[in-house]
Amino acid sequence: FIGIIVAVASFAWAEMQRREAISQLQNTEQELEKIRESTQASGSDVAAGVLEKVKTLIDIPDEPAPTVATIVDVDKLREASEFYENAENGDHLVITANRAILYDPDRNIILDVVPVQLEEAPEGEGTEPGEGENPDGEGATPTPEAPAEGESPAPDTTSSPFQAGEEE
Repeated sequence: FIGIIVAVASFAWAEMQRREAISQLQNTEQELEKIRESTQASGSDVAAGVLEKVKTLIDIPDEPAPTVATIVDVDKLREASEFYENAENGDHLVITANRAILYDPDRNIILDVVPVQLEEAPEGEGTEPGEGENPDGEGATPTPEAPAEGESPAPDTTSSPFQAGEEE
């Protein structure tokens, strides 16, 4: 008789624990969804904000419209080019028709600027959305010019880990 009472009590306790865990999981999922909604600004809104801030620091032509990418894997970029030595995850790369600008939004400073030259990609060669595309979507890829004495080499933006889709 005591064994049956202990088994029923254990079952009731385990069921209460299970229901509490499910309730906590649902609350956590709701909080996570609220956070996602509040932090998800569209790529064009982020790009417009970044361009507005960068334009206060350096003259950027409006045509052709610059492309903005957010750095999400700075270690991989540092392996590819010393241009990214001072960059951190969350910094932005602004690519215009003739230069690449590395911008730190936390300190509101330009970390580096290098010349680039946009070249058309051969037909059939695709890139990921937002990477290596000019604003007209013609598949142009930035190619660095030879840096002058003492300048940093241009970034390799053709295979760099950026968050795609932030074009102005």
